[in-house]
Amino acid sequence: MGSGGSLAGSFARPDAGFLGNVLDVRTLHDGHTVRPAGLDLTSRAVTHDVETYGLRAACEGKSFASSGDSGLCAALTRLARDADLFRCEADLDGHHEGGQAHLTPEDAGAVARAPGARELLVTQAGPTLTPEAATARAAVSSGGPTATAREGRTYPV
Repeated sequence: MGSGGSLAGSFARPDAGFLGNVLDVRTLHDGHTVRPAGLDLTSRAVTHDVETYGLRAACEGKSFASSGDSGLCAALTRLARDADLFRCEADLDGHHEGGQAHLTPEDAGAVARAPGARELLVTQAGPTLTPEAATARAAVSSGGPTATAREGRTYPV
């Protein structure tokens, strides 16, 4: 996708050039890293039905990782490795035939557990799940501290 393609699409424009005086728009790719003001931000291409990225942010020995919108893939393990806080979607109530573009709560918990994420923050519970049910199921799978993401709430790393 071209530079700022989906951002431009949000404004029904062919490219994001019109935002040049407001934003520094760059093409995102797997492993893209930027370091603004001592903060390391790294993107990882994750499995989904459209081009999608997860994000890892690290600063002063602390790290936060976000699955983005993803199915199971090795990139999630890389993102979550030793993260102080791993924000992960738990959209599916169960697995279906064919490729998975989303995660079940059990998938989210397993992804957090395998690389040693310290705390799992469950988000994007699907239409057949309550956030509380998704978090409870993910907690069993992760075996560690697990919380439900809430709009407007902050989570210390």
